[in-house]
Amino acid sequence: MSSARFRFLYRAIRSSPGAGNGVEVTPPRGATVGRHLHSVIRGIRGVIFDMDGTLTVPVLDFVEMRSRLGLPQGADILPTVMRMPAAQRAQAMRTIEELEEEASRRLELQPGVLDLLHMLIQSGVERAVVTRNSPEAAQVFLDKLHQELADRRHLYPLLEPNQIFSQVLTRDFTPCKPDPAAVYHICRQWGVEPADVVFIGDDATDMRCCRNAGAAASEELKELISTALKGSLRYIKISIENEKLVPDGSSTTSGSWEDDLDSMIQPQLFEDKPCYIFYRLDERNSYQNYLWVFMSYTPDNAKVRDKMLYAATKATVRKAFQSGVVVDDIAATTKDELSLAGYRRHLESQKAAPPLSQTEVALQELQLNEDRVDVGTATRQSHLHGVAFPIDQNALQALQQLGNKELAYVRLAVEMSKERIYLDTKKESMTADGLSAVVPDGHPSYHFFLFKHTFEGDYQESIVFIYSCPGFKSSIKERMLYSSCKEPLVSVVEDSLKIEVVKKVCVYFYDS
Repeated sequence: MSSARFRFLYRAIRSSPGAGNGVEVTPPRGATVGRHLHSVIRGIRGVIFDMDGTLTVPVLDFVEMRSRLGLPQGADILPTVMRMPAAQRAQAMRTIEELEEEASRRLELQPGVLDLLHMLIQSGVERAVVTRNSPEAAQVFLDKLHQELADRRHLYPLLEPNQIFSQVLTRDFTPCKPDPAAVYHICRQWGVEPADVVFIGDDATDMRCCRNAGAAASEELKELISTALKGSLRYIKISIENEKLVPDGSSTTSGSWEDDLDSMIQPQLFEDKPCYIFYRLDERNSYQNYLWVFMSYTPDNAKVRDKMLYAATKATVRKAFQSGVVVDDIAATTKDELSLAGYRRHLESQKAAPPLSQTEVALQELQLNEDRVDVGTATRQSHLHGVAFPIDQNALQALQQLGNKELAYVRLAVEMSKERIYLDTKKESMTADGLSAVVPDGHPSYHFFLFKHTFEGDYQESIVFIYSCPGFKSSIKERMLYSSCKEPLVSVVEDSLKIEVVKKVCVYFYDS
């Protein structure tokens, strides 16, 4: 049940055709899981749950979903859909949402769930949910949980509706499972190590998520990285073997970084095997540490499993290297992209400046969208998953000021009657401690926050997007509309205004 750094309580469930991964066993009762968990609870500081099929009885028919989407049985649905062309992807997501909405009307909690959650609270164990379901499906689950708790409140005195889970992360938190990003995020919020956490799930995606979260650098790799950071090596190559990150090649410097690149890196690249490479430049930072380029190489001919594994482990590899010395990140699928000529093309593409200002580009694109299509609550843009409402000029200007570090906080809202996104408020200065005071408790909101902080000794200014949604005070229509407008809004900020959003967070809260 355990790996080097992460423990996983696994249950494959099939109580309806196509649920889970098609493995048929007796569905575990919540109390049974609770007794099993109680036997290993010593030393556990947190439990992360999957939702559908784990906390709830499986209701989604994945066989039907794959059939409706035209996917082969056994395909991992969400990653496959995300790789589709934009128009096809939008249609597929609508199909998924329709099936999820239908399934949510039949949602039931697993027997014993309230007993299990009450036991965890009694034991002082943190709780969270990570699911690939939509925010709307998660909302239905929470409403059902709170309803059952209200009916049996006298049995569970420690369960407060707004404190059952510290976080509920849906597929809006990207990258989603099996990438371990959500697991790492929750562990950081709790201030615990993955080794102190149990993940309870019901299918192979949950297992892969835990496996990826448990991936750790081998001792040999740690020693090699330490040597490399002293400046004697030109590159180190890293591969994954037996779910471990291991060194797979290195070399000392021979000439300049330009002279060494082709002769050293090209022989390390194969047509069917992914790898990671840290390549040292000749420049140094202000602390006299050499600067490095991180290269992730995933050739088209690699096995699908390897592609997914390397993609999911990329963040882990970056974390293993010293912060502040990696100045570039290249994701390549061909050997040519990691040649000297390919790297120079990459540098040139980064220098290319748009002919218009960023605000002008955003306004121009929005005007073109308004000219091409009448955007209403029932109209979706083919190139984005969601409803693209126009953003007023004051909001765009405030976002641009935030991107230029002239503002610290911008809050946007949806004017439903006029079908537009407008500037609700802005602040020139704000700390993270002040965020809770500016979150409305009566309606959803979009927040863009300039987070000034120090990470591993480096001062950073990062823009964070937060979608806040009160659980009971806003209408279902309002919640669905805000959720649908969220992705197109962030796309405008990132693609048109060229503002990097380093973290996207969805926050749901409830009255006790």
